[in-house]
Amino acid sequence: AGDLDHKVNLRRSDELGLLSASFDRMTDELQQAQQEILKQRLYEKELEVAGKIQAALLPAGPPAVPGFDVAALSVPARVVGGDFYDYLPLRDGRTAFLVADVAGKGVSAGLVMAAARSATRSAFGFTSSPRAALAALNEQILRDFDRSTFVTMLCMVLDAERRTLTLANAGHPPPLWYRAD
Repeated sequence: AGDLDHKVNLRRSDELGLLSASFDRMTDELQQAQQEILKQRLYEKELEVAGKIQAALLPAGPPAVPGFDVAALSVPARVVGGDFYDYLPLRDGRTAFLVADVAGKGVSAGLVMAAARSATRSAFGFTSSPRAALAALNEQILRDFDRSTFVTMLCMVLDAERRTLTLANAGHPPPLWYRAD
């Protein structure tokens, strides 16, 4: 009837006693397997929610930059990871583009990514310099995390009016430049 708490518990030394002990062990093992399945489902649900939260931290769409087509795509290796990108309109009318990778994978990398995203946005509230913003981010990460945690980031500031791109790189692979032709 599904009652895995019920025990046959025949204390006999014959075949019926052996069968009783086997059934009792089997119900214990089934109960333990059910608990493991429930834990796994809960973990998968939590990962799914974390993945949705992380996806919500990415921009909903590209910024409108006159004279430029902007597009981005993030495909995490796992449900949650440490890669991210962002666009930030700056006070001086320029636009910052960020591409970053947190060392490691999974939920811990996703949490560091969220902190790095927040710290970067905060830094750009005080400066329009990609170099100064990355320096501020570095100081924040050094304060908040141990030395084994690191983030690589490419920070570009586009001045659409002057058609210039200022770039600062903090250990990230260099960008590829593609022209329309």
